[in-house]
Amino acid sequence: MNKLKIKSLLDLFQVEMAPCVSIYIPKISMNDDVAQEKEVLDSLLKTVRKKLLLSMSDQDASVFLKRVSQYQFADFAFNSKAVSVALFCSENFFWSLPIGVHTLPTAIVAKSFHIKPVVRWAEIEKKHFLLRFDRSSIKLYRGRLNGLKLIAEVSHFNQVEDLLNRKVKDPESMLIVSARKDVIENQIIAHILKSKKVVVLSEFAEDQSDLQLQLECRRFLLRSIQEEDLIKVRDILTVGKKQNRLINNINEIAEFAVRGQIECLVVSQDDHVWAEVSQRTGEVKKHSFSEFLRSDDLLDDLVEIVGRSGGEVRIVPRSRMPKGEIAIALLKESSQLQSIKVFYERNLTRSA
Repeated sequence: MNKLKIKSLLDLFQVEMAPCVSIYIPKISMNDDVAQEKEVLDSLLKTVRKKLLLSMSDQDASVFLKRVSQYQFADFAFNSKAVSVALFCSENFFWSLPIGVHTLPTAIVAKSFHIKPVVRWAEIEKKHFLLRFDRSSIKLYRGRLNGLKLIAEVSHFNQVEDLLNRKVKDPESMLIVSARKDVIENQIIAHILKSKKVVVLSEFAEDQSDLQLQLECRRFLLRSIQEEDLIKVRDILTVGKKQNRLINNINEIAEFAVRGQIECLVVSQDDHVWAEVSQRTGEVKKHSFSEFLRSDDLLDDLVEIVGRSGGEVRIVPRSRMPKGEIAIALLKESSQLQSIKVFYERNLTRSA
């Protein structure tokens, strides 16, 4: 994800005091009836209450959870783009956020908010534009993963260049073109598209409905996201192995993360490591059986630490991680010698 984007996102989740409650609920009902979602919320709140009662009275727990328990799902039920809702609560903070990625019913109480699903959503909810050539007009849509919005319309080929220059200013934006092959190969259009840094051509039938086109764009974007995931993992493995900058030991990743020495971190979207990391030393302390009600996810904390220190973060489904891995990291070039030093220190300690 863009480094400025991840930093801005993390700033929204800064809190002054624990505990922090994070709840994720998938959309179950296909209509506006949210009775099933409310049942899931009630069940998750029982789990949360048990955890809160370890550190506060029953009355304080009720006050703490009041805003969450009164959540009515109104912004969720009528949001056609959302497939899950995230609820975040601390002593002086409450936020409900409909998101466009599917999650399992989850309730986590920890020292910080559980934000991996939100970061993943921000990654895949990429802005794109659709340029559609109909029989009588040329339409430009601004889109997200789950929707398109018509923003401009012109009637002639010679108006397209000015239209794109005015509306598609971000060089990282994806442009999808819906047109017949002869239109795409038209000399004027071909020249305009060639001048764009990011252009993806995809031929669609002229008689497609807006809904069909929207679904086709969604499938196209999901394939693009999957390819980006695989390319990112492949690049880290290739560069990291060649330059001796790749680490996959979770303890080492934590150590280098708190030092601000990780260039890029990739973690599994579907896994958790119930442990906490010292923000000062990077030491990892796994939760013992007696602490089973603790929910600090080390992977989530590493995402936040690396993101705040200016590193690149990517969260991908487990199926796109290297086999058997839940996290891999590419060290900054200046950290290469330090990585070798840590490796030898660890092995000397074990042999002693």
